[in-house]
Amino acid sequence: MRTIKRNLGSKADTKSRAAVTAALCSRRTEPGARDSVEAAIEYAASPEKAKYIRSNWLANLRMWANCSREHSALLLQVLSTNPIEAFHRSLKSLAKLSKLVIRPRYSLSGLIGVIAQCANQYDNRAQKVAYD
Repeated sequence: MRTIKRNLGSKADTKSRAAVTAALCSRRTEPGARDSVEAAIEYAASPEKAKYIRSNWLANLRMWANCSREHSALLLQVLSTNPIEAFHRSLKSLAKLSKLVIRPRYSLSGLIGVIAQCANQYDNRAQKVAYD
């Protein structure tokens, strides 16, 4: 959303921004998302903005549009990579990567134990937040 606001943030781009945002967040089919992006191109305040929308949004529609995420419940729940990156950071800190402990920690059973321990910590935090 920041990218859209940064590149289509002027008052003249209000309709273009709304059309791209609709394709990003609410269109359920690829033709619907494509129609929204094409409408954004028509509403563009300048030829440069139309070129930007055409090259960055229309050309890569399958990579970012909501219609590409509709088929997967997991992709609909996680709209950014932040939860995945946080889980990865937790795994790294839990494993305490140092050259002295890599070999014993990184046997297959050691890795499974680290992942299970990290998952338990996440579950405990989720339950605590749910009760608060």
